Amino acid sequence: MAADCSYTPKQFAEKDAFVAEALCEAPPRRVLDVGANAGMRFGRIRGEELYVRVQNMLDRHYAEVFGFPAPPVNFVAGVKVDF
Repeated sequence: MAADCSYTPKQFAEKDAFVAEALCEAPPRRVLDVGANAGMRFGRIRGEELYVRVQNMLDRHYAEVFGFPAPPVNFVAGVKVDF
């Protein structure tokens, strides 16, 4: 099981063709991601791993890049297999 908490301080963007204001300000943000994985073995396949991850667990509204909002809370699950 793993948990990642990232903090980004206040950011500023200078005026360009896509920004109306002279200086845009993005507030600081904290984002929490939680995940777990489990390895197993079935037959001849040697490296199976199940994983699940919850991203943006606190459902923060932010944008990594101006104009492209980050997705809300979301879930990712899958199986990784090495042959």
